[in-house]
Amino acid sequence: MKNVNTIEIVSPADLREIIREVIVEEVPKLIPQRSSGEKYYTRKEAAKRARITMPTLDKYIQEGKIKAHRLGRRVLFSEDEIKKAIEEMPFIKYKRG
Repeated sequence: MKNVNTIEIVSPADLREIIREVIVEEVPKLIPQRSSGEKYYTRKEAAKRARITMPTLDKYIQEGKIKAHRLGRRVLFSEDEIKKAIEEMPFIKYKRG
């Protein structure tokens, strides 16, 4: 049995409506789900909250110490992930020579 593909001619308005329906259905799946009251921070806010620099934050993301959530081009961090990373961070005291 052969698969038959058909081509439908759709008006621009109908095409817009089809695209809108797909977007409305699929976009919520891409957004990190917030549990009750969970807050998300930007890279800058997360670095400030963890008291680390932006390059250190990037390093921790690459090493898997902090989990980042991507939303398009934005990178967000959950409050729980930041707290967990802060607890696991090594604190080194430097001695002055």
